[in-house]
Amino acid sequence: MPVNTEIIHNIRNIRDSFFPKITFSSLQKIAEQHTEIASDNFYGQIEALASQFRPGSQSEFESKWEYFYLPLEREGEMICTAVRIFLSYEKIYYISFPDFSRTGGAGVKKGADSIPDDYALIFDEISRFLPFIKEHGAALLDELYPYTWRRGRIRRKYICHPSTLISEKEGDRLLAAYQKHLEKKLSLTEISLNDYLKTAAICYRAAFADDIQMILRRMQTTEISDKILHKHWADGRHGGMLFLEDPDSKEEYMDWLFSRKWEGAHPFEIVYSGNVHGIYLYPPDKEEHRYRVFVVDPFYNHHFLKMVAALMENNIPFVTSGLDKIVEYCRGESYIHVNVPSMREEIFRYMHTDEERDKYFSHIEWDKIQILEAV
Repeated sequence: MPVNTEIIHNIRNIRDSFFPKITFSSLQKIAEQHTEIASDNFYGQIEALASQFRPGSQSEFESKWEYFYLPLEREGEMICTAVRIFLSYEKIYYISFPDFSRTGGAGVKKGADSIPDDYALIFDEISRFLPFIKEHGAALLDELYPYTWRRGRIRRKYICHPSTLISEKEGDRLLAAYQKHLEKKLSLTEISLNDYLKTAAICYRAAFADDIQMILRRMQTTEISDKILHKHWADGRHGGMLFLEDPDSKEEYMDWLFSRKWEGAHPFEIVYSGNVHGIYLYPPDKEEHRYRVFVVDPFYNHHFLKMVAALMENNIPFVTSGLDKIVEYCRGESYIHVNVPSMREEIFRYMHTDEERDKYFSHIEWDKIQILEAV
């Protein structure tokens, strides 16, 4: 819905006349530090401010107010940034600046300290800005809250090179082939260590063909064993699996499997990932008379599809889960979070440069700006 011209005019007047008292660079220094404050006066000031609004989330142990907004001056222009207030079960208020730091901010409890000048000014500015937010709401924040901090989502196909994606037809063909594979009802009750390594090698040779050629050239040979391939890609914590006396004995392998002596290790992580788990190939057991193969780290999704295709081609009894989601990812139809901090998930950092605005802005589905509801 378009914003009417009167509101636009009022917002421009605010930008031209508000004059924030805190600069971007000065807040950056404050936000990166963690400060402990024991002040009755400051505690009461935070309490008075928070009590005017309903927490965005609340339980018997904690309350969060997401977000208040702090006006800033950046390169001669007015912007604003989000401020989170969190009340813990210990009745300590925590102030943080999520756009600047994940660890900095302040913890505030009752005590005799005076209010630090920097935090006194921050809360004065939040309070000075509040009436304008109450009057203009999202329309004002939409103008002042930079897109470099806003969150949203975008389909992978808009940020990936087309050469890295599979076609819709290719994905449909793989899903249909998997359904036909399941209809065969292949099963397997027991295997040997060499059987397991051979199956893992089918996966490796399909997914890492170019890498294997490089290894062969480096080794100056034309052949490489299944065991060496496993050692190259798998998690090294094999739980004694590679130490079995007779690698061709199904009895020895199944006894080792059912003994559960390998628990705590990762013998079935055939592709190791340093961030999260990689690709798993579980052997058949008493409950499932097929291999179970699945991927955790999305970095290996494309490799995983090659493995699945090779297992089907070789009539290996196996089952997987979430294949449709992995195909969706490799087509580029799945979503990636925009500007959402994460150590585990794939994210897209959007900086709102002229180039990025032209390439990506229209494809991003932006989250609604969070505004606290007055009591």
